[in-house]
Amino acid sequence: MLRSMICCLSLIMIIIIRQELKEAVSSLIWAANNCNITELRVVKDQLIYKYGSEFGRIAAGNVDHVVNKRLYAKLVYEAPSQKLKSRYLEEIAKAYRIDWAPLFIRKRL
Repeated sequence: MLRSMICCLSLIMIIIIRQELKEAVSSLIWAANNCNITELRVVKDQLIYKYGSEFGRIAAGNVDHVVNKRLYAKLVYEAPSQKLKSRYLEEIAKAYRIDWAPLFIRKRL
C-alpha cells in the first residue's frame, strides 16, 4: 500500500517536472527567435538537437502556448493601433500649434 502511494506520488512529480521543463525549454527556444542574443541562439540550437526539430518548430512558433506568459508579454512585438498613432500625432500637432486632424476625421468633415 505504502509502496504504491510512493510510486503514484513519484509519477505525479515526474509529470509536473516534465511540464515545467517543457515550459522552460519552449520559452528559451521562442525567446532566441525574438531577441538578438548570440549565446541564446547557441542554446536554442542545442535544445533543438536534444529534443528534436518538430519540438523546436512548435516551440519557436509557440503553437501550443507553452511559452512563459511574462516572457511572451515582454518580448512580443505588436504595432500600435491606428487610433493610438492618430492620438499621438494629434498631441504633437497641439504642442506645436498645428491645425491637423487624422485622415479618417477629415473624410467625415
